Amino acid sequence: MTAANEGSIATILSGGGECSECFNGGYFRIDAEGYGTSGLSANLVTGGDITLSAQSGATISAASGQIDLYAGTSYGSAETSEGVGVTAQGGTIAIDAIGGTILTGIYADVSGQGGDADSGGGSGTGGTINVRVLESGALVNSLFASASGSGGYSNVSGDGGDGTGGRLTFQSDEAASFTNFGLEFYGDGQGGTASSGTGGDGTGGSAQVDILGGKQDWSEIYLSGVGRGGYGYGEGGLTGSAYGSVDGLNLHIGGGADLHVSYVGIDARASAGADGDGNEAIGGTASLLVDQLATLTADSIGINASGSLAFEERSSDSFNTTPNAAGGSASAVVNTGTIRTPFLEVIANGMTGAGLFGAGTAKGGSATVGASDGGLIDIIDGGFDGALTEAAISAFGGFTIEAQGLGAEGPFAAHATGGTATLYTAGGSINSISDITVNADATAGEFANSFAYDGPANGFNATGGTASVEMRTGGSGGGSIETPSLTVTAQGLPNGNFGEFPAVQGTAGIGQGGNATLAVAQGALTTGDIIIDATGFGGLAAE
Repeated sequence: MTAANEGSIATILSGGGECSECFNGGYFRIDAEGYGTSGLSANLVTGGDITLSAQSGATISAASGQIDLYAGTSYGSAETSEGVGVTAQGGTIAIDAIGGTILTGIYADVSGQGGDADSGGGSGTGGTINVRVLESGALVNSLFASASGSGGYSNVSGDGGDGTGGRLTFQSDEAASFTNFGLEFYGDGQGGTASSGTGGDGTGGSAQVDILGGKQDWSEIYLSGVGRGGYGYGEGGLTGSAYGSVDGLNLHIGGGADLHVSYVGIDARASAGADGDGNEAIGGTASLLVDQLATLTADSIGINASGSLAFEERSSDSFNTTPNAAGGSASAVVNTGTIRTPFLEVIANGMTGAGLFGAGTAKGGSATVGASDGGLIDIIDGGFDGALTEAAISAFGGFTIEAQGLGAEGPFAAHATGGTATLYTAGGSINSISDITVNADATAGEFANSFAYDGPANGFNATGGTASVEMRTGGSGGGSIETPSLTVTAQGLPNGNFGEFPAVQGTAGIGQGGNATLAVAQGALTTGDIIIDATGFGGLAAE
């Protein structure tokens, strides 16, 4: 079933109807593609609208095991040396199970692919996917949702197109049911590659997922709004910038829901390559909120809003310049709700490298974990039926909050500044069988030690950020934190965490401590060891 170029398709069953094996011998595909041709006057191509709806006791299924919904865009290539790539905008897909059942896994795609052309790539923007499971509606098997945006390539000269991710909304109520269900969303933005021009910028898309009630058992929830800058090659080629999800990836568990899931991942990272003209990699916004007496139980939870210089196949000591890199905002908060997991990681680091002729800076973002109004964060002894040994807990469990600035030495050093890492209670409780680390250090990143120390490398300056554990007043509970050990650091360490790097041949880096705080205004803190460190250590230079 196809409707091209902004066409519209609606498949709606209600009142107890059934659609089973009704398309192509059981293979169910709906296509509302937008298709364009690049050329001297590039056109705008927009995907169409698709509605798939099971209402009031109706059932939709496909014997093939998958329903494909496509409202993305395609393009034709330009044949003239003056051609410009088509601009592409993904369409809209609505998936409703409102009192009805969709018995088959769904692949929904509203990706926007900008056109390639000789004289400049077109921009590509992902569309929108809206999902509702309400009033005893049901989904069986997984939903894979793609709303990525990719910029087109410039093949001869000119700039690559910008790529911007689209949006997912997902809502379920207390009467919704899910069987063998998992949710994956990719709203990534990829800048297009440029020949003798500047690569396109990549900006991650957004998501709002609200699971409001019901007892559910899912395999995974993964939300991605990653931004990646496009590369530039040839004479005058420059690399583009990258921005993680600007409008945010938000996962909300509320309404008294009891959700069990193997893995939760929220990814708003950004990565940009070297050799741009003041380009940057800025992490986006990634948040988890559990409130309204809801409970989230997961084997692992990872939330990442870091910004970083991209890894490349070539050696990093060949980089002429490097981007500014900064973490965004990553958070996990409970307010009258509960998070229960063996592993919780909330990260908003910024990392870049040094360059031969110029270097960006690395700055941590904001990483926050909090429990308020009787909420509970419970770091337990495992996703293995609680049977982990103490050694296994140490290996597989963990509770980490990071907002580090990660720099590097080199001819032009990449200076680093820590961000803001916060753990708080306000009438809530945090119980952890694992050690808790709150880290806003400025230290050496993965691009440190790229330049030979017997060459003219200079050390980088490292300034610690702000790391705090705050047991605040307010909230409806007394508040408590219990953990084997608590480490709060905001160090400035230009010679690495353990002083592991040899002396540079040029100027040594300056280390300056930041602010590390433990403040108990309300509640009880119970722990074995407490480490609070805002030390600054200077780097080493050869005599």
